[in-house]
Amino acid sequence: MKNIYNEILSDVYGARFQEYGATAKGSFWLTRQRQEVRFHIIAQEVARLGDGAAVDIADIGCGYGAFANYLLEKGDPEISKYTGYDICPQLIEECREQSQSIAFNFEVGSAPIFPTMFTVMSGTYNLSATSDIENWEKYVFNCLERCWTHTTVAMIFNLQIEDQSMISKSNIYYASKVAISEACIKRFGPAKVILNNEIPKDATFVIVRAGK
Repeated sequence: MKNIYNEILSDVYGARFQEYGATAKGSFWLTRQRQEVRFHIIAQEVARLGDGAAVDIADIGCGYGAFANYLLEKGDPEISKYTGYDICPQLIEECREQSQSIAFNFEVGSAPIFPTMFTVMSGTYNLSATSDIENWEKYVFNCLERCWTHTTVAMIFNLQIEDQSMISKSNIYYASKVAISEACIKRFGPAKVILNNEIPKDATFVIVRAGK
């Protein structure tokens, strides 16, 4: 199931990139402003948990490198190493060509391939490759479990939310905040949920390794 969904999404994102280029719309974001609000929330949590030290980050579903550019522009938190992963080779090629720092690397994949302090995913699971909600949520948690294996400090990801899990006619996945929180607690440990009025129907989940 995982490989089939990855193949479907790689083709979809590749075609979208060909049509709209390295833009928010090219990665199915509604606006750049909403994209950056999510980036701000994630960066704030990384900086807080990093306690002022330089951090290393794995960005899963990095797309055309928008979060990498955001981190370089803001300079907070300080990055010792960043690795962006995406299942679409076209997007990774774009990131490598446009990369502005030797500390920033990009790889084809859907999970870290080595231990990293922070694993983050912004919008990574919003576009579903199926209309089957049960199978999509199994896929999402399979990906999260693979990411958690290589996460040493915290895993941070956002999802669009509704009262009950659903997939729209345009294949946009909306999660149940309560159900996702409960599933995260069962698999990983306590999950903090961050809401922001600027991006309604959106939640950021923060899961910290015990003892961190």
